[in-house]
Amino acid sequence: MTQLIYGLVDMQSFYASCEVASREEYAARRKEFDDSTDPPLVVSGDPARRSGIILAATPTAKRYGVENTLRLGEALRLYPRLIVVRPHMAFYLHVSIRIQMLMQQCFPFQEQFSVDEGFIAFPSPSNLFPDPIAAARNLQAGQVRDCV
Repeated sequence: MTQLIYGLVDMQSFYASCEVASREEYAARRKEFDDSTDPPLVVSGDPARRSGIILAATPTAKRYGVENTLRLGEALRLYPRLIVVRPHMAFYLHVSIRIQMLMQQCFPFQEQFSVDEGFIAFPSPSNLFPDPIAAARNLQAGQVRDCV
């Protein structure tokens, strides 16, 4: 009997991850699947006025107690050396669309839930997905041709 296997794709610290990956000074030092190599970066409002809330924080920043929705001034008190980046929403939407397109190539049933989340479903057992866990790992690694 064929059943559907469901999965959630949640892009951790998405805005902050986009900023780290797009900046050569940070991306060059980053190791894949090792969050400890990310800088203590947050995406927030105006760094000069110390205003706004944290929209996203890297896992490194979170280790200092900096969480999403914390006020920027409070976050800077927790860790004064935070790297504060203003949001670039058009860029995040562009990256999100590209990731969602990859998901659509890999999985026949895909639904975007938000800018950084989506659901996938696929039949199992199936010739397309003999190993569902391997298909999900290949998607995570960006190996689209290896998803199916």
